[in-house]
Amino acid sequence: MCMLTGTTYIFGKGGGLITYTWPNNERPSTRTDRLAVGFSSTIKDGILVRIDSAPRLGDYIMLHITDPASPPHSS
Repeated sequence: MCMLTGTTYIFGKGGGLITYTWPNNERPSTRTDRLAVGFSSTIKDGILVRIDSAPRLGDYIMLHITDPASPPHSS
């Protein structure tokens, strides 16, 4: 369980973007990463967070919420 104090970002109706890039010589070398996130939102459908890997790899993880009354999205 994470016990560290978090950082809060508040975005308006237009959404927002937070970008962090590891310096090339300081990228972590791990096989396992852990991410703790929390959200408060009034939207029923949308992408909450997307994390991209190194630029040339094309890998990413995305957290998306969908209105249960809507049909699922196809990717």
